[in-house]
Amino acid sequence: MQFSISGEAIYMDGLLSTPFHRVYFKNQSLAKVEKLPDTRLKIPIGMRLNYYLTDFLVVRSYYRYYFDDWGIKAHTLSLEIPLKVTDWLTLSPFYRYHTQNEADYFAPFAEHTLSGQFYTFDYDLSDLSSYKIGMGVKIFPVYGLARFKWRKEKILQLKSLEFRTAYYNRSTDLTAFIGSINLSFGIR
Repeated sequence: MQFSISGEAIYMDGLLSTPFHRVYFKNQSLAKVEKLPDTRLKIPIGMRLNYYLTDFLVVRSYYRYYFDDWGIKAHTLSLEIPLKVTDWLTLSPFYRYHTQNEADYFAPFAEHTLSGQFYTFDYDLSDLSSYKIGMGVKIFPVYGLARFKWRKEKILQLKSLEFRTAYYNRSTDLTAFIGSINLSFGIR
């Protein structure tokens, strides 16, 4: 079993608004450029627990609590269960859930009033929940997948290849299908 706790404090200073985001106000036809504070303090605290059930099955879990001085509080929970099918093949189903409340400066389209000092309707700062579910396939033979001569006597070795796919769904009507490829190289 492995357990870890991590924490950070991130202070941001500068232009934190997005100049191309427009905000529409109640009873107004013209939009204004998004306006957010020039500073932000973000504090995430995470815990990770990995447990080796058998030689071929691991449970990887992660929880993170996040808060910032813009009023967002968030929880993220993820679980991955890599299954070693053979000496060179691992399947990894995974699931991630995230929920957060809205920032102090967020309001939906045409809901802001002109009296507010800061305003945005960027749905990344809204009250939302999301989940991601997917599968990873990793191929990593003992002697690698391929070798190439590189710089005189050096050999570049393709050690492993990993494919990951996932379906992402967010309560703000955003959905996505995500695919990625990871290549691992070594030099001998």
